[in-house]
Amino acid sequence: VPRQETAGPNRFAGGQMVDQRITAEFQVIIVTHAQAARSELPSEELKALVDKVKGALIGWKIPGTELPVEYAGGQLLSAGGREAVWACRFRTAYHERTQVQ
Repeated sequence: VPRQETAGPNRFAGGQMVDQRITAEFQVIIVTHAQAARSELPSEELKALVDKVKGALIGWKIPGTELPVEYAGGQLLSAGGREAVWACRFRTAYHERTQVQ
């Protein structure tokens, strides 16, 4: 799920080109049994799912980006009811380049 994009300043301010580095963040939402989030330590089920997602994405180079994917953290979104919802956040970067009109 796309989460956030942050744009840096134009590297060619005042020129005929706009070139900005964009840091893009996205997250993978993991849903598991609620008991996975109720104990002091995460359940083995939740940990296994988080490890699997991180293992698949960390270091992957998305086509069109300049940096491999990095892990940006995780957060419990919900633990009520019958499900626990955890978000794993990731980031990468690319350049947005446009000729000035």
